[in-house]
Amino acid sequence: MWIEAVVGKDDLVAMANRIAPIELRLGDAGGTLRLEDPSELSLVPAVGLHMQCTAHLHWPVLGIKIPVTIKPLTVLVLPEIDKREKGDALVFKLQIEHADVTTVPTIIDNEITNLINRELIKKNIDFAWSFADALSYDFDLSQVIPPIHSLGLKVVGGTVRVTEDSLVLAVSFVAKVTRENEELTETTAPEQAHA
Repeated sequence: MWIEAVVGKDDLVAMANRIAPIELRLGDAGGTLRLEDPSELSLVPAVGLHMQCTAHLHWPVLGIKIPVTIKPLTVLVLPEIDKREKGDALVFKLQIEHADVTTVPTIIDNEITNLINRELIKKNIDFAWSFADALSYDFDLSQVIPPIHSLGLKVVGGTVRVTEDSLVLAVSFVAKVTRENEELTETTAPEQAHA
């Protein structure tokens, strides 16, 4: 069986505004990238969330000893399903499309953008929700419907897709009924969720 959760663009805008400001740690020398004031949020089908924000970069490794303002900083938020030991997780990875550092030539902007992206990948900076662990559950029915002991719903996978107006998480479950001395399992859901 499949269950879909649909998050519309307005909800994503509201979430981005509630999450900001956020501060990401860069490098080992105390570098930070602070993101605030998200704006111009749009959904790019089959890719992710595109938005602009104001950022403050402080990264001693680059010789930036005091925070410099990057306005605008164009960010892509890329959703994907990550297979993990405890089950699938919905992961949001950040990728900087362009950092427009005030009073710096474009060629240096591009190099700063590349350095930040390499650091985001190196540090594996992402936001994750382990939905398989969170949504799998066994309901104790032993006192309600004997001889049935429990009804279990276990997440066996998921998919995520982005349309022009929403982010959709489809979660596949298998149901399991446990009786006193036997266990019956329903068939699993098909490989792919319906679009």
